[in-house]
Amino acid sequence: MEAVGPALWHSEDAFVDAVGHWMDLPLPPTAIMVQYDRYVPAVLRALAAHGLRVPEDIAVTGFDD
Repeated sequence: MEAVGPALWHSEDAFVDAVGHWMDLPLPPTAIMVQYDRYVPAVLRALAAHGLRVPEDIAVTGFDD
């Protein structure tokens, strides 16, 4: 399991970069919790770019609202 602290989440690009990093891990995550709801669409696009379907391949949830 890997967590990235809130100090790194300053832009949509940070979320996209994190998704790319996680999907390249030997054991990629089965779920992602996004700190801000407004970044969930970017995460969904990044996952789709990796050929992943939500919720079939990976779960995604937003927090903050």
